[in-house]
Amino acid sequence: MQISNIPIISHPHYKTSRVYKDITESICSHAARSRLTAEIILIDKKDIDWGTLPPAVIVTPGSISYLKNVIYSLRQVGKRIVLAGLDSDAFGIDISCISPGRYFDSFRLIRYLQYCGRSKIALVGFRKDDITDMIRHSVAINTINTFSESQYKDPSFFWNKDLTACLEDFLSRAGDFNAVVCPNDPVAIRLIRLCAEHGVAIPGDLYMASFSIMRISSFIKPGITTIAMDFPAVGRHILKIFQYVVDNLESEIALKIYVPSSLVVRRSTENKPEKALDSVIRSYNYTDIDKSNTAFLEDDLVRDTLRLENCLSRRDDLDLKILNYLYKGLGYEAIAEKLFISPGGIRYRINKIYKDAAVSSRIEFENLEREVMGTGNPFSDS
Repeated sequence: MQISNIPIISHPHYKTSRVYKDITESICSHAARSRLTAEIILIDKKDIDWGTLPPAVIVTPGSISYLKNVIYSLRQVGKRIVLAGLDSDAFGIDISCISPGRYFDSFRLIRYLQYCGRSKIALVGFRKDDITDMIRHSVAINTINTFSESQYKDPSFFWNKDLTACLEDFLSRAGDFNAVVCPNDPVAIRLIRLCAEHGVAIPGDLYMASFSIMRISSFIKPGITTIAMDFPAVGRHILKIFQYVVDNLESEIALKIYVPSSLVVRRSTENKPEKALDSVIRSYNYTDIDKSNTAFLEDDLVRDTLRLENCLSRRDDLDLKILNYLYKGLGYEAIAEKLFISPGGIRYRINKIYKDAAVSSRIEFENLEREVMGTGNPFSDS
């Protein structure tokens, strides 16, 4: 199926953002090359007849409430959705998307700061009503908690209506930290100015990093180290996803594609170079993880559960019937007669079951099964 008119759902509030412009301009230009028309539909207070839209639509980034309302309205009339520049995980498995790898971007930025020797990292200016902010914040917190050698006070400074109050709150505790990550360059720039007013030196007292594609981040003093996201690439590749969705309207399959970002190092982190990307990933030394992170696998019952799962996941229907009869107390000869195979075949299969469960006898297997699953015959319905 070919759709000549590609609808792009957007919100007027985001028209002036660089992200919006990079995505929509890229979509429109590449659509034109394929002799298609991209129609931008601005969603404001006016009503829209969602049912008149084509069977698949592209939706650009916005606030959580805006996106939830748009997605709900489109679902109500059976439209398929492709998110541009935003991960679809928070909205459902039926939605396709193409976006920067925000999970890895956040991990990468925190690990870079830690590699620079700045492990007491504050997360400043994130908004709880912005899904991108919260994805980045969640990954950043998990990375900080996993790799920090010492515990420190809550590093999160959120804001809703008053950004200055949020930044002032952080500055009252700036001495607790040696690095700060902001969700975007406008927040980072505001913070740089306030830091100067409060006598907090960047990068001397605090390293600073952000997520952005804004050119101003290279002109501000000091220039801001940032994760630069390739939103033109989002627009360039989204037409392929859109066409796939159009060609498979009856399928429940959704596509997800990540576009790689790049770390641009500037003066706000003293121009310290990043390790090679694979080195950053490999710096995750599993032998150095705190014991609490591996306690799950060291628990006796958990290990027994995994042993039994390893065994049962390899069993076919005949094996399960053999286990059922074993639990009923039948011997090899009786089981062989009921299943119409030789006693030798029964013995071979049972030995294989014991080997996969890392036991050496029927008693050991039954003890393992009872320890994990309780009393009774779990194979009685096989």
